Amino acid sequence: MRRAKILLAVGLAAALAAGCGSGSSHSVDATVPVDVSKLDVAGYNTTLTTIGKQDLNRSKVSEGQRLARVLPLMMEIDPRFKYQDGTDPSAVYGFTDDPIGTDLHTENISALSPGFITGFTVNGATDSHSTIATSAYYTVLLFTDSATASAGAKSLAANQFNHLQTNQPVGIDGHPDTQAFWRPADDEMDSFTAHSRYVIYATVTDYAMSDIGSPDLQELQTLTKKIIEAITPARRTPVPHPGLHRGTGTIRGTQHAAQQNVPDRGLPEEPTGGSLRRVPGRLF
Repeated sequence: MRRAKILLAVGLAAALAAGCGSGSSHSVDATVPVDVSKLDVAGYNTTLTTIGKQDLNRSKVSEGQRLARVLPLMMEIDPRFKYQDGTDPSAVYGFTDDPIGTDLHTENISALSPGFITGFTVNGATDSHSTIATSAYYTVLLFTDSATASAGAKSLAANQFNHLQTNQPVGIDGHPDTQAFWRPADDEMDSFTAHSRYVIYATVTDYAMSDIGSPDLQELQTLTKKIIEAITPARRTPVPHPGLHRGTGTIRGTQHAAQQNVPDRGLPEEPTGGSLRRVPGRLF
Protein backbone atom coordinates (compact mmCIF):
# COMPACT_ATOMS: atom_id res chain seq x y z
CA MET A 1 0.00 0.00 0.00
CA ARG A 2 2.81 2.40 0.93
CA ARG A 3 4.63 1.52 -2.31
CA ALA A 4 1.51 2.31 -4.33
CA LYS A 5 1.19 5.75 -2.72
CA ILE A 6 4.82 6.55 -3.56
CA LEU A 7 4.35 5.54 -7.20
CA LEU A 8 1.19 7.69 -7.40
CA ALA A 9 3.01 10.74 -6.02
CA VAL A 10 5.87 10.30 -8.46
CA GLY A 11 3.42 9.99 -11.32
CA LEU A 12 1.61 13.19 -10.39
CA ALA A 13 4.89 15.10 -10.11
CA ALA A 14 5.95 13.92 -13.54
CA ALA A 15 2.61 14.96 -15.03
CA LEU A 16 2.85 18.43 -13.51
CA ALA A 17 6.39 18.88 -14.78
CA ALA A 18 5.32 17.85 -18.27
CA GLY A 19 2.41 20.29 -18.16
CA CYS A 20 4.63 23.22 -17.14
CA GLY A 21 6.98 22.56 -20.01
CA SER A 22 4.30 22.15 -22.64
CA GLY A 23 3.29 24.85 -25.02
CA SER A 24 -0.27 25.10 -23.67
CA SER A 25 -2.52 27.99 -24.58
CA HIS A 26 -2.42 29.23 -20.97
CA SER A 27 1.26 30.18 -20.99
CA VAL A 28 2.22 33.89 -21.16
CA ASP A 29 5.13 35.22 -23.20
CA ALA A 30 6.79 37.85 -20.96
CA THR A 31 8.52 39.43 -23.97
CA VAL A 32 5.24 40.63 -25.55
CA PRO A 33 4.65 44.34 -24.64
CA VAL A 34 1.34 45.33 -23.07
CA ASP A 35 -0.62 48.12 -24.76
CA VAL A 36 -1.69 50.19 -21.75
CA SER A 37 -4.06 52.26 -23.90
CA LYS A 38 -6.29 49.19 -24.24
CA LEU A 39 -6.51 48.60 -20.50
CA ASP A 40 -9.17 50.02 -18.20
CA VAL A 41 -7.04 52.05 -15.76
CA ALA A 42 -9.90 54.25 -14.52
CA GLY A 43 -8.54 57.64 -13.42
CA TYR A 44 -4.96 56.56 -12.84
CA ASN A 45 -2.18 58.29 -14.73
CA THR A 46 -0.10 55.80 -16.74
CA THR A 47 2.47 58.26 -18.08
CA LEU A 48 5.97 57.19 -17.16
CA THR A 49 7.81 59.69 -14.98
CA THR A 50 11.19 59.85 -13.34
CA ILE A 51 11.10 60.35 -9.58
CA GLY A 52 14.26 62.10 -8.46
CA LYS A 53 15.73 62.31 -5.01
CA GLN A 54 14.05 64.63 -2.52
CA ASP A 55 16.13 67.72 -1.87
CA LEU A 56 16.51 69.70 1.34
CA ASN A 57 14.19 72.45 0.09
CA ARG A 58 11.33 69.96 -0.28
CA SER A 59 11.96 68.81 3.30
CA LYS A 60 11.82 72.41 4.51
CA VAL A 61 8.49 73.02 2.79
CA SER A 62 7.07 69.85 4.34
CA GLU A 63 8.25 71.00 7.76
CA GLY A 64 6.52 74.35 7.22
CA GLN A 65 3.27 72.63 6.27
CA ARG A 66 3.50 70.50 9.41
CA LEU A 67 3.12 73.69 11.42
CA ALA A 68 -0.54 73.54 10.38
CA ARG A 69 -0.94 70.67 12.87
CA VAL A 70 -0.36 73.00 15.81
CA LEU A 71 -1.35 76.48 14.63
CA PRO A 72 -4.93 77.66 15.28
CA LEU A 73 -7.13 79.12 12.58
CA MET A 74 -8.03 82.79 12.92
CA MET A 75 -11.64 81.82 13.64
CA GLU A 76 -10.37 79.75 16.59
CA ILE A 77 -8.50 82.76 17.93
CA ASP A 78 -11.42 85.14 17.36
CA PRO A 79 -14.80 83.80 16.09
CA ARG A 80 -15.39 86.99 14.10
CA PHE A 81 -12.79 85.84 11.56
CA LYS A 82 -14.90 83.18 9.86
CA TYR A 83 -13.96 84.16 6.31
CA GLN A 84 -10.67 83.25 4.69
CA ASP A 85 -8.98 86.28 3.21
CA GLY A 86 -7.06 86.34 -0.07
CA THR A 87 -7.66 85.63 -3.74
CA ASP A 88 -7.24 81.86 -3.32
CA PRO A 89 -9.19 80.74 -0.25
CA SER A 90 -8.19 77.08 -0.75
CA ALA A 91 -4.45 77.80 -0.67
CA VAL A 92 -2.21 76.50 2.11
CA TYR A 93 0.89 78.61 2.50
CA GLY A 94 3.97 76.68 3.53
CA PHE A 95 7.12 78.32 2.17
CA THR A 96 10.89 78.63 2.38
CA ASP A 97 12.84 81.73 1.35
CA ASP A 98 10.08 83.41 -0.69
CA PRO A 99 7.35 84.31 1.85
CA ILE A 100 4.25 83.41 -0.17
CA GLY A 101 0.97 84.84 1.10
CA THR A 102 2.56 87.44 3.39
CA ASP A 103 3.28 91.17 3.21
CA LEU A 104 6.95 90.77 4.10
CA HIS A 105 9.00 93.09 1.91
CA THR A 106 11.59 90.56 0.85
CA GLU A 107 11.86 87.66 -1.55
CA ASN A 108 14.67 85.97 0.36
CA ILE A 109 14.24 85.68 4.12
CA SER A 110 17.50 83.79 4.58
CA ALA A 111 19.46 86.71 3.11
CA LEU A 112 18.03 88.98 5.82
CA SER A 113 17.87 86.42 8.62
CA PRO A 114 20.45 83.60 8.60
CA GLY A 115 19.19 80.46 10.27
CA PHE A 116 15.69 80.66 8.77
CA ILE A 117 14.28 77.27 7.75
CA THR A 118 10.61 77.54 6.77
CA GLY A 119 7.31 79.26 7.51
CA PHE A 120 3.55 78.88 7.44
CA THR A 121 0.81 81.52 7.07
CA VAL A 122 -2.73 81.63 8.50
CA ASN A 123 -5.30 84.28 7.61
CA GLY A 124 -8.89 85.30 8.17
CA ALA A 125 -11.37 88.15 7.72
CA THR A 126 -14.51 89.32 9.48
CA ASP A 127 -16.52 89.79 6.27
CA SER A 128 -16.59 88.34 2.77
CA HIS A 129 -16.33 91.88 1.40
CA SER A 130 -12.74 92.92 2.00
CA THR A 131 -13.50 96.66 1.79
CA ILE A 132 -15.48 96.57 5.03
CA ALA A 133 -13.65 93.72 6.78
CA THR A 134 -10.98 93.52 9.42
CA SER A 135 -8.25 91.29 8.06
CA ALA A 136 -5.68 89.33 10.07
CA TYR A 137 -2.68 87.41 8.81
CA TYR A 138 -0.12 85.73 10.97
CA THR A 139 2.98 83.86 9.88
CA VAL A 140 5.17 81.58 11.98
CA LEU A 141 8.80 81.40 10.88
CA LEU A 142 10.94 78.50 12.08
CA PHE A 143 14.66 79.06 12.76
CA THR A 144 17.52 76.77 13.69
CA ASP A 145 17.59 77.97 17.31
CA SER A 146 16.33 80.68 19.65
CA ALA A 147 19.35 82.94 19.01
CA THR A 148 18.79 83.05 15.23
CA ALA A 149 15.04 83.51 15.78
CA SER A 150 15.64 86.51 18.05
CA ALA A 151 18.07 88.05 15.57
CA GLY A 152 15.68 87.26 12.72
CA ALA A 153 12.79 89.06 14.39
CA LYS A 154 14.92 92.20 14.71
CA SER A 155 16.24 92.16 11.14
CA LEU A 156 12.86 91.42 9.57
CA ALA A 157 11.18 94.12 11.67
CA ALA A 158 13.83 96.69 10.70
CA ASN A 159 13.43 95.83 7.02
CA GLN A 160 9.64 96.06 7.24
CA PHE A 161 9.72 99.31 9.22
CA ASN A 162 12.12 101.04 6.80
CA HIS A 163 10.06 100.06 3.78
CA LEU A 164 7.36 102.68 4.46
CA GLN A 165 7.88 106.13 5.94
CA THR A 166 4.35 106.14 7.36
CA ASN A 167 5.23 103.48 9.97
CA GLN A 168 4.94 104.58 13.58
CA PRO A 169 6.45 102.42 16.39
CA VAL A 170 3.85 101.25 18.93
CA GLY A 171 3.78 98.81 21.84
CA ILE A 172 1.78 95.68 22.61
CA ASP A 173 0.59 95.37 26.20
CA GLY A 174 2.33 92.54 28.04
CA HIS A 175 4.84 91.94 25.25
CA PRO A 176 7.69 94.43 25.65
CA ASP A 177 9.94 92.53 23.24
CA THR A 178 7.41 92.60 20.39
CA GLN A 179 8.39 95.07 17.69
CA ALA A 180 5.24 96.63 16.26
CA PHE A 181 4.42 99.61 14.07
CA TRP A 182 1.21 101.20 12.88
CA ARG A 183 0.22 102.97 9.67
CA PRO A 184 -2.67 105.29 10.67
CA ALA A 185 -3.74 106.17 7.14
CA ASP A 186 -4.30 102.48 6.35
CA ASP A 187 -5.25 101.51 9.93
CA GLU A 188 -2.80 98.64 9.60
CA MET A 189 -0.27 97.17 12.03
CA ASP A 190 2.72 94.86 11.65
CA SER A 191 4.38 93.06 14.55
CA PHE A 192 7.29 90.67 15.09
CA THR A 193 7.60 88.48 18.18
CA ALA A 194 10.40 85.99 18.85
CA HIS A 195 9.40 82.86 20.79
CA SER A 196 11.89 80.02 21.25
CA ARG A 197 12.91 78.92 17.71
CA TYR A 198 10.00 80.80 16.14
CA VAL A 199 9.18 84.31 14.96
CA ILE A 200 5.52 85.31 14.88
CA TYR A 201 4.82 87.95 12.25
CA ALA A 202 1.29 89.38 12.34
CA THR A 203 -0.45 91.91 10.09
CA VAL A 204 -3.88 93.25 11.08
CA THR A 205 -5.91 95.77 9.05
CA ASP A 206 -9.28 97.44 9.58
CA TYR A 207 -10.38 98.45 6.09
CA ALA A 208 -13.71 99.94 7.18
CA MET A 209 -12.17 102.36 9.69
CA SER A 210 -9.51 103.27 7.15
CA ASP A 211 -12.15 104.14 4.55
CA ILE A 212 -14.03 106.49 6.86
CA GLY A 213 -10.81 108.07 8.10
CA SER A 214 -11.19 106.93 11.71
CA PRO A 215 -8.27 104.60 12.54
CA ASP A 216 -8.47 102.64 15.77
CA LEU A 217 -5.02 101.86 17.17
CA GLN A 218 -6.32 100.16 20.31
CA GLU A 219 -8.41 97.68 18.35
CA LEU A 220 -5.36 96.58 16.33
CA GLN A 221 -3.19 96.35 19.43
CA THR A 222 -5.80 94.20 21.18
CA LEU A 223 -6.12 91.89 18.18
CA THR A 224 -2.34 91.56 17.81
CA LYS A 225 -2.02 90.70 21.51
CA LYS A 226 -4.75 88.08 21.10
CA ILE A 227 -2.93 86.42 18.21
CA ILE A 228 0.39 86.28 20.04
CA GLU A 229 -1.09 84.85 23.21
CA ALA A 230 -3.19 82.26 21.40
CA ILE A 231 -0.20 80.59 19.77
CA THR A 232 2.57 80.94 22.36
CA PRO A 233 2.16 78.40 25.16
CA ALA A 234 4.25 80.48 27.56
CA ARG A 235 1.36 82.98 27.71
CA ARG A 236 -1.26 80.34 28.53
CA THR A 237 -1.85 77.97 31.46
CA PRO A 238 -0.34 74.65 30.35
CA VAL A 239 -1.29 71.28 31.81
CA PRO A 240 -0.06 67.82 30.72
CA HIS A 241 -2.01 66.58 27.71
CA PRO A 242 -2.01 62.75 27.40
CA GLY A 243 -2.30 62.85 23.61
CA LEU A 244 0.97 64.73 23.25
CA HIS A 245 3.32 62.27 24.94
CA ARG A 246 5.81 60.57 22.64
CA GLY A 247 8.49 58.15 23.81
CA THR A 248 10.74 59.59 26.48
CA GLY A 249 9.89 63.18 25.64
CA THR A 250 6.91 65.31 26.50
CA ILE A 251 5.32 68.32 24.87
CA ARG A 252 3.13 70.24 27.21
CA GLY A 253 -0.26 70.81 25.65
CA THR A 254 -2.90 73.18 26.97
CA GLN A 255 -6.49 72.90 28.10
CA HIS A 256 -8.70 75.92 28.58
CA ALA A 257 -12.04 76.74 30.11
CA ALA A 258 -14.71 77.35 27.49
CA GLN A 259 -15.18 80.96 28.58
CA GLN A 260 -11.55 81.72 27.67
CA ASN A 261 -12.37 81.07 24.00
CA VAL A 262 -8.76 80.12 23.25
CA PRO A 263 -7.96 77.06 21.09
CA ASP A 264 -6.19 74.07 22.58
CA ARG A 265 -3.42 74.42 20.04
CA GLY A 266 -0.31 76.49 19.61
CA LEU A 267 3.42 76.34 19.09
CA PRO A 268 5.04 73.44 20.91
CA GLU A 269 7.26 74.18 23.84
CA GLU A 270 10.82 72.91 23.80
CA PRO A 271 10.53 69.11 24.21
CA THR A 272 12.52 67.07 26.69
CA GLY A 273 14.17 64.00 25.23
CA GLY A 274 15.07 63.30 21.62
CA SER A 275 12.25 61.09 20.40
CA LEU A 276 9.70 63.73 19.40
CA ARG A 277 10.19 63.58 15.67
CA ARG A 278 6.67 64.75 14.88
CA VAL A 279 7.29 68.16 16.38
CA PRO A 280 7.79 70.83 13.67
CA GLY A 281 11.45 71.71 13.56
CA ARG A 282 12.83 68.52 15.11
CA LEU A 283 14.30 67.48 11.74
CA PHE A 284 16.50 70.60 11.61
